[in-house]
Amino acid sequence: MGLRLSIAGEEFRMVASPEVLGAVAERYGSFVTAARGTLRNRKPITIEIRCRPDRFAPAYERPVEAHARESAPGEITLAGAVCGHYSIAARQGSIEDASGLGAVDSLLRMALSAALPLDGALLLHGAALPKGRARGIALCGASGSGKSTAAAALGAFCDELVVLRPSESGLQLHSTPYWTGRPFRARCTAVVCLVRGGDPGVVRLRGAAATRALAPHVVRYVAVERIDRAVLGLLCSIGSCVGVRLASCPEGADFIPFLRGKLRFEKNAA
Repeated sequence: MGLRLSIAGEEFRMVASPEVLGAVAERYGSFVTAARGTLRNRKPITIEIRCRPDRFAPAYERPVEAHARESAPGEITLAGAVCGHYSIAARQGSIEDASGLGAVDSLLRMALSAALPLDGALLLHGAALPKGRARGIALCGASGSGKSTAAAALGAFCDELVVLRPSESGLQLHSTPYWTGRPFRARCTAVVCLVRGGDPGVVRLRGAAATRALAPHVVRYVAVERIDRAVLGLLCSIGSCVGVRLASCPEGADFIPFLRGKLRFEKNAA
């Protein structure tokens, strides 16, 4: 049996037993779709989940730790707590003996990180903040930077992973299912990279400086030359599409008011 998901312009076809597909449908909720609408007429990414139904725990768990490597050109193998495989060219993956949704999440993230750059988009550690009905801000930040705090306070559509897609009409921002994400697509008016410490302020970065600030937030599980070249080109495109800002924020109770004020300033300046 099959189930379709639509995440940031990529369509997934999930193949598993009815019990497993029911758990996947509940987990991904509003990202489940009945319609086929793949980007540039590409075929869906097919994910086959193999397991013994009596050993699959439907309760949601965080993605489990897995080690990824390119075992052959264009072929990625997952080992450790997740045993799986993903073929870049075939756009097909599988999980062996999945114990729960954490294993499914691990392969989905891997597939997104590999497929998106080849389709002209980047998967980033970040939150998708609304800035009106058709506009948004990508808020990126390392662990401890305050991204999750800001996401909760500012009404983010997702907090952990976002997708940026440059196009002729500008930069598009997409949400993902993580965490408790809701579907969201909007024109991205700014990319803000959070840092803690130093004098509070926001600096606009250009050229190589913008690329260097954004690069650490790219989600990349394994080095594949073809994908890495695409990532570098997209980083340069994003920097030229919108302003990349480096926001040094105060600690404590002043953090959210400071950031809210700065984002409101960006809205007026856009």
